Amino acid sequence: MLTITTGDKRLEVEYQGNPLVVILAPVNLTSQLQSIEWARQHGLWKIETNGGGGKEADLISSIAFERIELLRRIKAWEGLVDDQGAELPCTDDMKILLFGQQPGLASLIQEQLQTAAEAEGKNSEPSPAG
Repeated sequence: MLTITTGDKRLEVEYQGNPLVVILAPVNLTSQLQSIEWARQHGLWKIETNGGGGKEADLISSIAFERIELLRRIKAWEGLVDDQGAELPCTDDMKILLFGQQPGLASLIQEQLQTAAEAEGKNSEPSPAG
């Protein structure tokens, strides 16, 4: 069954014993293309040329792209604080710094998104006729 998400998604996770809320924008082709451009602007996308000024090749793994797309989709968060307990701002620079230093957090969010998507798929499947 195909499920299309059109609105923001609120995801609640627990990370290192602390509750965290992440607000994510929906995924679509436009957002994926914007994620590539965002990654280029922030130096996260490696481009290799053949040396002669010819074709360029984008070199990035699918795992890295999923992480980049996740960073781009995050619109807001609650519960992320610094050592003094001050809320961390949800800015592009902070996303890159935070998820660079805490890759487990990105993995956890991606796992929770996958789990939520699977649960939504199961809930929207028609029941067998009987």
